[in-house]
Amino acid sequence: MLLLDGHTSTVTALAFSPDGELLASGGRDGALYLHDGFGGRFPAIPPAGGTAVHNAAFAPNGRRLAVGLSNTWQVFEGTDGGGWQAAAGLTEPKETTAVGFLNDDTLLVGTGDRTRQVPGALELWTLSTRKRRNPRFPEGGGVRSIAAHPASKTLAWANGTRRVTVTMIEKPDKIEHNLAHTAASISFHPNGEFLAVSQEWGAKVLDLARRQERLHLKGHKGIVPCVAYSPDGRTLATGSWDGTVRFWDAGTGTETACFQWGIGKVFALAYSPDGLRVAAGGDRGTVMLWDVG
Repeated sequence: MLLLDGHTSTVTALAFSPDGELLASGGRDGALYLHDGFGGRFPAIPPAGGTAVHNAAFAPNGRRLAVGLSNTWQVFEGTDGGGWQAAAGLTEPKETTAVGFLNDDTLLVGTGDRTRQVPGALELWTLSTRKRRNPRFPEGGGVRSIAAHPASKTLAWANGTRRVTVTMIEKPDKIEHNLAHTAASISFHPNGEFLAVSQEWGAKVLDLARRQERLHLKGHKGIVPCVAYSPDGRTLATGSWDGTVRFWDAGTGTETACFQWGIGKVFALAYSPDGLRVAAGGDRGTVMLWDVG
């Protein structure tokens, strides 16, 4: 178990590199840090504008790191010397609520506002050409969270008007799931058949083929802003403002464990690629990293 510090306010973004050797953390203080697996912290990477970091994601090859900020998005590329530098031309001045990768060369960007219903979109960018590509998916209520299932080329996003949309890149059809509350976070099951959605004080699992709710996870005593499937798909992790991280059997919805590490309200979660570690970020500026395998 490791307690990682450095941030001076809420940790809102966590992402492991594909090899599991690095953990990126971003916060409302505008700082973006890279940590190694032993608790070491590298010098902060300065995002454009120094504004709050909403989200972070590594490319599948581990050579690119994208961050979504309150006034822009930006991509950093790994250097031969082991450092990171901003990629020229890979940024745009708009509030970015979510970022992700469909593949090494395709960046997903969600725009809008984290708390208000303002127009936004899910955009796809080809990094090698520095250009936005089609299709583009406008959202009147903005985009709050995105998820990608690269094997099936499927995208999902949650908007600010209590709806989750799922579509395949190569097909124009969209499947829309109406929700009782606005979703804060979404996560694909590794097989792409299910989508976990955190909202209000709980989380739900949607069966995408049947277009219906499969599970409803209850137990938290506060807002649940983050949810994540384990890499093997057997477990779901949720983080809450009640200060706990809870683990659930992904097949039955039964709670299997609950941790409270004293990091305050939990805003961000991430599984390591091997599924043996989980990182959680809270509103006291700290990240807890612990073994679960």
